[in-house]
Amino acid sequence: MSEQERIMNVALLWGGCFCLTAAFCLSMGNDHNREKRNWLLWMELSAAALLCCDAAAWFVQGTPGEASHLIMVATNVVVYAGLYLVLFLFNHYVGCYLREDGRLCAPKRSRTVDITCAVGIGLVFVSQFSPLFYYIDAQNIYHRSDTFPLSMVLLLIGMGTETTMMAQFYQKLTMGRRIAMFGCMVLPLSVAACQVFQDDISLISLSVGASMILLFVVVTSAQNRELAVSERTKEQIRQRLEIATMLNSCVGKLNSDTDIDVGINNLLATVNDYFQADRTYVFEIDPDRDVLINTFESICGQEVSAQMDNLQEVPVSVIEVWMQNFRQGRSYYMSDLEQERGQPSYEMLKAQQVWRLLAVPLMKGGAMVGFLGVDNPRAHYDDATLLASIQFFVTNSLDRKKQQAYLEKLSYRDMLTGLYNRNRYIERLEAYKQVQDQQIGAIYIDLNGLKKVNDEQGHRAGDELIVRAAGTIAGIFAEDAYRVGGDEFVVILLDVSREEFARKTEQLRRQMQLELKRLQREMNITFIYVTHDQEEALTMSDTVVVMNGGPMRTCTGKRSATTARPMPPGNRKADRPARTKKREIRQRYSISLTLCHSRVNDFHLN
Repeated sequence: MSEQERIMNVALLWGGCFCLTAAFCLSMGNDHNREKRNWLLWMELSAAALLCCDAAAWFVQGTPGEASHLIMVATNVVVYAGLYLVLFLFNHYVGCYLREDGRLCAPKRSRTVDITCAVGIGLVFVSQFSPLFYYIDAQNIYHRSDTFPLSMVLLLIGMGTETTMMAQFYQKLTMGRRIAMFGCMVLPLSVAACQVFQDDISLISLSVGASMILLFVVVTSAQNRELAVSERTKEQIRQRLEIATMLNSCVGKLNSDTDIDVGINNLLATVNDYFQADRTYVFEIDPDRDVLINTFESICGQEVSAQMDNLQEVPVSVIEVWMQNFRQGRSYYMSDLEQERGQPSYEMLKAQQVWRLLAVPLMKGGAMVGFLGVDNPRAHYDDATLLASIQFFVTNSLDRKKQQAYLEKLSYRDMLTGLYNRNRYIERLEAYKQVQDQQIGAIYIDLNGLKKVNDEQGHRAGDELIVRAAGTIAGIFAEDAYRVGGDEFVVILLDVSREEFARKTEQLRRQMQLELKRLQREMNITFIYVTHDQEEALTMSDTVVVMNGGPMRTCTGKRSATTARPMPPGNRKADRPARTKKREIRQRYSISLTLCHSRVNDFHLN
């Protein structure tokens, strides 16, 4: 065997082994399209048999003996028939791609290729009984017959038809498959034409082997890419399903309680678990002061410290880099604390031990009203889809909370004075029924002459009088004062010492005296102080203080909790209107005090 023949045999055997390995790999795969995989598998097996038999034929050629002759005959049958068989299998493999609605795009040409391959295989078997394509002499040497070109013509017809079919419908093939499939046709097609004139080298067998190797490599690469895309798609679908499920859970948590604060906290706890984060929080922007206010926070376990109290009124400028993203409706992701180095936020985040952060803006009407964020997320931190999805619900809840607070203000606040109104007053009285062992101070204030002011100067002047009086009261008793009527105010102080109560009432007297002296108006004030000591309770005040812009005069009942200043006898008659007013007050606001076992069981004003 010459050196050229040895090299050719090694190439043929190597190609056969590669095709066998490719067939084995295809048989082990389960993720590829089953029909395509089966056609390609049989193609690789056929090519492997063709290459190995061609190598065996060259090895035994010229070797005398019956066994060598049988091997020579059998291997040549396999080589010639294998060429047509590979073309037949390739035709059906390509047909898997060239389909529309399950039907083959060019059925006539595909059948033409099948018929050509069937005729070629039939003629190969005929050649075993007559020298149609080749013959083997007594020295066991292969010879071509004069009609050998017919075998190549049949191959050229089949491959040419297949090529025209692929050229017409090449759009259905990816770029990699186009190159591989056209290579599988063009290379053997060119070699088949040359093989007519060259018989000392198995060019066509080598070209088939090279084509099968190229096809397997390209198809496997394409398959891996498709599988990777498929896996990514599956993962994306899984993530979207998980996000959708979590979103439903978040919305459910948000609506799990009538109290909006509780609902938002429940939602943040769910989000915190999803991201496996240390903290999940909501910041709202105060545009008037240009500061951030941490209004809600959920933390993970006791080992994580709460930061909400430390993050009140944070200047917006501290997170200016974040704000640039937020204003454009984009999320902000900090993968590492060093990303913030040199920014004002660096020291703040370092103090809180935040090393990773994900936040999305809270938008309302195209304007940013705050942001929702998670600190140190350990899962899903590279995907802000969930946060971006729930930001609408959080923003809506914050808006509802503000509306609820405004409605509550309308319900419990007097719009003219800003003090609590009669609704709040009655609600507080009901709550005070449960109060025990506490000292209570109460003040009743009535403006005199409001109707006269309204009649003579108009309601605007009357409103101004009420607002000035209410402002003086609110300056001392901001959250304990109530406007219970047009010109009537009540102050109730719970758990207040006698000294503190006396100090505040004296402060109210002085300020009211100055205000009324300037306005030249009068005001009646009743002071009541109750303790849980029964003996001291008997000294509750029946005092009505009359102030008219002049010297303050105090009218007392039998016993008083305040020190009454002596009044000239000549003024007693002038004080009768005040005494009459006092009786009216007691009729309209009767005060029931039940003292038992040194505690106040009931304090009720009707």
